[in-house]
Amino acid sequence: RINLIDWINIETGEHYMIGNILYNIKKNLGNGIAIVAIQKAEGAEAGRGGQFTKDFADLELLIDRFGATGDVLLTIGKCKESINKPCPGRTFAYMIGNGVEILKFREVRKCEACHGKGWVKSGNNNVPCTSCYKTGYVDK
Repeated sequence: RINLIDWINIETGEHYMIGNILYNIKKNLGNGIAIVAIQKAEGAEAGRGGQFTKDFADLELLIDRFGATGDVLLTIGKCKESINKPCPGRTFAYMIGNGVEILKFREVRKCEACHGKGWVKSGNNNVPCTSCYKTGYVDK
């Protein structure tokens, strides 16, 4: 069984309680799988609830906007069982076409010229990085 959970509302604002909620979901799954979407701030390293969102996750995928073209940046935050390469921290970029098609899927890495910031020093000023076009990432 696959269970898709797109919304968890914690009305009291006690977002640290997300850990208990995820624990109860996992405990009641049996042989099933839960895919839980948790809101997060742009560029944040965890969803609402911080580290507590990671405690019972077997796989954490962080999704952000990527550049001005509408691409998506997918970062592997936590991977419980990695067989070959180390997974956490790997980043991928892709586009969505026609609402459902994944296009131009590729692995990306932080730009060495700007160290992932999208800006470089030029005299006393910061200017957009021309290596990564201000995204902070280049294709691997």
